[in-house]
Amino acid sequence: MKESKVIFIMALRNLFRHKRRTILTLVTIAVGVAVFLWADGIYRGMHRQMAENLVRYAEGTIFLTTQEYADHEQAFPLRYFLEEPEVLGKRVRGFRGVEGAVFRVPFVMEVLYGEKSFHGIGYVIDFQKDREVSDLPKAMVKGEYLQGMGNEVLLGVDLARGLGVDVGDEVMVVVQTKYGTLNALSLMVKGIYRTTHPALDESTIYISYETAKELLAIEPEEALSLHIRIHWPKGESVEHYTKRIEKIKDEMVPLLSGYRVQSFSEKYAEVFALMKADESFMYIMLGVIFLISAVGITNTILMAIHERMKEIGVMRAMGFRPREIRLLFTLEGTMVGIMGALIGIVLGALLNAYQVYVGYDMQAMGFGDVSGSDFGFPVWGVIYGDWNPIAFVIAFVFAVSMSTVAAFFPSRHATRLSVTECLRFV
Repeated sequence: MKESKVIFIMALRNLFRHKRRTILTLVTIAVGVAVFLWADGIYRGMHRQMAENLVRYAEGTIFLTTQEYADHEQAFPLRYFLEEPEVLGKRVRGFRGVEGAVFRVPFVMEVLYGEKSFHGIGYVIDFQKDREVSDLPKAMVKGEYLQGMGNEVLLGVDLARGLGVDVGDEVMVVVQTKYGTLNALSLMVKGIYRTTHPALDESTIYISYETAKELLAIEPEEALSLHIRIHWPKGESVEHYTKRIEKIKDEMVPLLSGYRVQSFSEKYAEVFALMKADESFMYIMLGVIFLISAVGITNTILMAIHERMKEIGVMRAMGFRPREIRLLFTLEGTMVGIMGALIGIVLGALLNAYQVYVGYDMQAMGFGDVSGSDFGFPVWGVIYGDWNPIAFVIAFVFAVSMSTVAAFFPSRHATRLSVTECLRFV
């Protein structure tokens, strides 16, 4: 125990015998840890925003259709309506965590303005009740939300830009009615929204049931899908929320036989697969960063061994065993790793705190007119980071482990030299 204490003190004393080299190694480790934590925080923040946008603007948390509609969903048929929708709505509102439940009718459409035309998806919504599930009213950047006056439509900002229309302009919407006949109706652009969800901003329109009655022959009591929103408290991670939603969905399935009940993570499985791929990339990046750091630590220890060869010979002559000399140099590498990791964690925490509480204003950075699909992630508004305590633990353990391993192997070289070989360097 006493010998170990002596070796520890010696390692601590030797740490800054060559300050420039040690500081350079510390900086390498600290910057690597800080960059990893910053990147992990911003990636997780963007992933959370992507998931939140799916819940807040797209389909809600859980959605329900008849099984017949689910079998033909790709064709968006205006058939297989939900039976007794109001009764069904009351049943699902009784499940834990449900904030709202609303009905919609999705349909395929073509929107025309002058010589320009775009194909996309439209939604018939109850403009008063849809607020229970959708935050679309908060996403209006021009004009106003639907008022239920008929012959009015909401367009995404990218779709409006592509058509060259503004609030008050009239666009022609062409659809197939529920009877299978073609119909076209001139609708006034009531408002333009921006959600940062590429599919919604670029190719989706919203109309009220009043408009749908004339355009699609849809009656107010008809609905194809029920959209449910489950409370998502601030601070709950995407992973925990999706697991909780799956449990609630599993509770619903036995009580809603004959219906297809689907969670947002199931419907948008490709998005969540992309998130997983990004997470894997983060840990590959972590490995590369610390591999570079390991090279620096190995170089530091090798240089220390070469410069202190006489000292090693004297220590051997005084009775120090090879394993104690190996422990001395390994401790020096471990200490460098601990100090570099701690500095990196402090820097990473400061960087992450900025992006969590302040964020990056993409419009101020020149991305105001860029479509989200050009990047595959939201590029409008303010992008925030997210805290991931596990990443801090992983970064610290990885940095210290790599430093210890990087120092251990060159230290073995020092223990293989005899006393006379060491003293020849005098």
